Amino acid sequence: MTTNEVVASYKHYVKKIMDFNESIALAEWDLRTGAPKKGVKQRAEVIGTLSEEVFKRSTSDEMKGYIDALTDPTVQEQLSLITKKMIEKSQKEYDHNVSIPAEEYKAYVILQSEAQSVWQEAKAKSDFSMLQPYLEKIVDYKRHFIEYWGIRHNKYDALLDLYEPGLTVKTIDHIFESLRNGLVPLVEAVVASGNQPKKDFLAQPFPVDRQKELCHHLLREIGYDF
Repeated sequence: MTTNEVVASYKHYVKKIMDFNESIALAEWDLRTGAPKKGVKQRAEVIGTLSEEVFKRSTSDEMKGYIDALTDPTVQEQLSLITKKMIEKSQKEYDHNVSIPAEEYKAYVILQSEAQSVWQEAKAKSDFSMLQPYLEKIVDYKRHFIEYWGIRHNKYDALLDLYEPGLTVKTIDHIFESLRNGLVPLVEAVVASGNQPKKDFLAQPFPVDRQKELCHHLLREIGYDF
């Protein structure tokens, strides 16, 4: 196949993964908003099954073939920036997940989904003990995954990189230190002043159309493409 044909085939393959991920997002939305309490476990298992399919496709021999073909230096020169970033993301996911047993990953996803429902109830009741056993298991899974990845340096850096590529504990420590140095004196000064901010507007009724107008304005400001 020509490079263009390989790219087209790769993007078609990735599109299938994206379709599964969108189905997962809908199931998660339903779990958090409309699913009855007794249906949480069943919905979590659905999410687990769909996630297992995504996992298998992202770590398959076929995906490895696409990655090998499209990361070749001579081929990279022919690719658009967007395609390069797609391949980079696919390779990162492949490298992370290929060492994790599929059944273990599925069990982790199901646990996460169940924990989300428990968290909502625990938050409403201000009862952390309800969530604690789930959270402990989630942390244990993450530790196991890091071991599968073979990471020996700062383990939290590996987890941060999943959500904010390149971000490290050292960077976050610097950010938090700067915030603390500026915010702590500010909060102390505000509290000491005795002045209370007006909050009555938070409970006032506002026309729905004006609220939508404000939301659309904010979305445009952050560059959302309608």
